Amino acid sequence: MSESPSTGVTRVCGNCQQVYGYKEKHVCPKGGAAEVPADPLIGATLGGRYLIESFLSSGGMGVVYRAKHSVLDKPLAIKLLREAQDPMMQQRFLLEAKSACHIGHENIVDITDFGVLDDGRPYLVMEFLQGQSLESVIAKGALPPLRSCRIAEQIARGLHAVHEKGIVHRDLKPGNIFILERGRKDFVKILDFGIAKVMAGTRESLSGGANLPNLRATATGTVLGTPEYLSPEQGAGEAFDARVDQYALGCIMYEMLTGQVPFRGNGPMSTLMKHLTEKPVPPRKRRADLNIPESLEKIVLKAMAQQKENRYASMDELANVLQELIDSGTLPPDPAMMRPSSSLQTVATSPSPGTPSAQPELSPLTSGDMFAPTLQAAIPSKADIAKEKARLKENPSGIEPKPHLATERVPPIVLSKRSSLPVVLLGVAGVMVLLLVAVLAVKLGGGSKSHATEATDLGAGKSVMPSLGEPAAPKEQKISFENQSTGKVTLLCGSKKNCILDVGKSCELVLPEDTKCEASATGFRSQSVDVADAIRGAGKGKAVLIPIQLDADKPAGKAGKVKKTKAKSKKR
Repeated sequence: MSESPSTGVTRVCGNCQQVYGYKEKHVCPKGGAAEVPADPLIGATLGGRYLIESFLSSGGMGVVYRAKHSVLDKPLAIKLLREAQDPMMQQRFLLEAKSACHIGHENIVDITDFGVLDDGRPYLVMEFLQGQSLESVIAKGALPPLRSCRIAEQIARGLHAVHEKGIVHRDLKPGNIFILERGRKDFVKILDFGIAKVMAGTRESLSGGANLPNLRATATGTVLGTPEYLSPEQGAGEAFDARVDQYALGCIMYEMLTGQVPFRGNGPMSTLMKHLTEKPVPPRKRRADLNIPESLEKIVLKAMAQQKENRYASMDELANVLQELIDSGTLPPDPAMMRPSSSLQTVATSPSPGTPSAQPELSPLTSGDMFAPTLQAAIPSKADIAKEKARLKENPSGIEPKPHLATERVPPIVLSKRSSLPVVLLGVAGVMVLLLVAVLAVKLGGGSKSHATEATDLGAGKSVMPSLGEPAAPKEQKISFENQSTGKVTLLCGSKKNCILDVGKSCELVLPEDTKCEASATGFRSQSVDVADAIRGAGKGKAVLIPIQLDADKPAGKAGKVKKTKAKSKKR
C-alpha cells in the first residue's frame, strides 16, 4: 500500500478571495492583514471540500470539529489526531477507516473519508450525529426492560455486521454508543473503532495484500480496553475472538437494567481482577425494586459468562433471542413510549421556507478520544489471579473486615433505664424551692418579733441560734446604764437580760437596737428606756450611756408623769 497523500488546508480571504495556507499570515491588498482565529483550522477548508465551521470537543489524543461539505452542503464531523504519525501508523489508521466504512450497516457510524494533514496528523470524516451517548442516558437512571432490549438488539445487529467483516470492536462501552432520534426513538449508532482488531484475512484484503501489522497492535504483556466492560479472556491476556464484544454488551445490558456496572473495584486493575475471579450479582438481586423479568436476566448472565464457550455462539443469535423476547409481549410496556414527547421529533435536514426548525435539544457527536482506550496496563499474572480466587474462596462475600479504629474501641455513653439523674435533679430543684421560700419569708416577715437574742444573766452570756424561717436578727450594740437615783435600781431588758444597780453604779449590756428596758426601785416610779432612741441621740459609732434617774413615788390616786431623760455620751 502506498503512502497516503497529504491533504492541503487552506483559507480564503473574504475581501480579495485569495487562497492561502491556513498557517500563513495573509495581507489583503484591499484591507490589510487578515485576522487569524486562535484555532487556525476554524474557517479553513480541508482538501478543498470540507469547511471546518466550529470546534465541538477534544480528548486526550484527538479533537472533533463540526464541518460541512462545501459542495453538497452536508453536515459532517471531522476527528483529527493531535500528534503527527509516521507513515506506518498512518497506514494503520487508513486500514481502520476502510474497515469501518466497508461495514455498511445502519447501526454503525458512517466514515466517508480519511486523510493526513501536511503536518502528518491523520483525520477521519464521518456523518454528523445529533443525540446523546448511552452513557449519559444511563446516568439519569436505570432503563425500563423493554427499552433496554430494543437498544441491546440494535447493538447486537450492528456488531454482527462488524464481525461478519472480520473485525472485533473490543472497546464497546456506553460512551461509544450514540442514541439518536432518527424517525423513531432510540436509534443506535456504534462509534469509535479506535482499538478494533482486524482479523488477518480481512487485513490483507483491505490493505491490498500488504503485510501490515494488526491495527493498534497491543504490546506484549499489556491489555487495552475499558475495565468495566473488559472480558475475562482479554484481562488474562488469552487469545480472544468476537465473543469479547458479546461480553461487553452483556455488561452494558446489566448497567441499563440496574443503573450500575456489574463490577467496580478501587481502581482499573481491581475492577479487571473482579471480572477474572468473581461472578456478577444477578440483576434481579442487585435491584429487586425494579421488577426485572427473569427471562431477560438469563440472557444478560449468559452473555456475561466467564467462559466464552458458555456465551451465545454469535451476535446474531443474541440479537434473535432479544427480538423474540420483545415480540413475546411479556415485558412491561415502556412508559416513555406510551406518551407523546417532543424528543421523538426527527432532526429536519431542510426545513420548509418560513417554518421554524423544530429540532430537539440534543448534543452533537463529541467523542474526542479517538484511538484512546481507557486502560492500557500490564496483564495480571496467573499467580495473581489464582491468589485472588483463593482469597474469594475463603471469603465468599468479598467484604474485607473493617480495621478496628480507635473510635470503635470507645464505649458509647448509655444511660440505664433507671437512671439516678432525674432524682438528683429533683433534689436540686427542691433545695432551690426551699431557699426561695426562706427569702420570701424574710421579705414578708420584717415586722416579726422573732429574732436571735443573746441573754446575759448577771454577766453570763447564752447564745440562741435563730430557726430556719425567722427574720434576720437586729444589729446588737453595747449599752451602759448608770444609776443616778437615790435608791437601788433593778433593770430588766427583755425576758432574761437584767442587772441590779446600786446608787451611783453602772452596768453594760449587749442589746439589740430595738430593745425596750424597764428600770424600777422600791418607793420610786418605774422608768421605760428605749434603746433605739438612746443610740440615735448618742450619734453613730459612739458609746451609749443611759442615765437612770427615778422619781419618788407619789401618793396613790395621783398619777405622776414619767420623766424622760436624754442619753448622754459617756466621757472616758
